[in-house]
Amino acid sequence: MLMKNIVIKSIDIILIISLATIGLFLTLYNQSPQILLTATVKLNGKTVQTLHLNDDQPSQMIYIKQDVILELEQGKIRFAESDCPDKICVNTGWLSKNGQVAVCLPRRVSVEIRGEGGVDFDAWAY
Repeated sequence: MLMKNIVIKSIDIILIISLATIGLFLTLYNQSPQILLTATVKLNGKTVQTLHLNDDQPSQMIYIKQDVILELEQGKIRFAESDCPDKICVNTGWLSKNGQVAVCLPRRVSVEIRGEGGVDFDAWAY
């Protein structure tokens, strides 16, 4: 059997380096630092509570007004109940990412997620 000489061309080197760079980028991108999240609850534009969102916290209900109830559990928060007519705030669902916001306009209550460290909420990630 005859062995052929293997010749590495410059295009092969460029391709190998490109694939290695992409692999390294994807590995580092998926290991982003843990973000410490807090939920800021505002009533009439004034902060009434700041809640830390931890993955190991038990579920709890937070009564902002008698007609607005928030639910907090395992690193996420949502409007559980509101007596507003269209229920957009309730239908927004769970907030768990840095930069997400839910608002109940008729009751003038808002919830905003903010984090320390890591990367801000990015619409391109969805």
